[in-house]
Amino acid sequence: MLSPRFLRMQAEKCLRSALATTDLGMAADLKRMARDLEGWANEAEKIQRVRRRPLLESSIALH
Repeated sequence: MLSPRFLRMQAEKCLRSALATTDLGMAADLKRMARDLEGWANEAEKIQRVRRRPLLESSIALH
């Protein structure tokens, strides 16, 4: 699984490229790609939180 940080960095690159291009079709595609990447980053964060929760609960139980 890719990290949320990596996915957000890629989304930012897409947005910068969209702003730099004069091709409106390409800009629209890049913006859609950035939106998709941001959505995947949010999903990856949710998955990471769920995976960490049992670890946190077990470490609390040890104390």
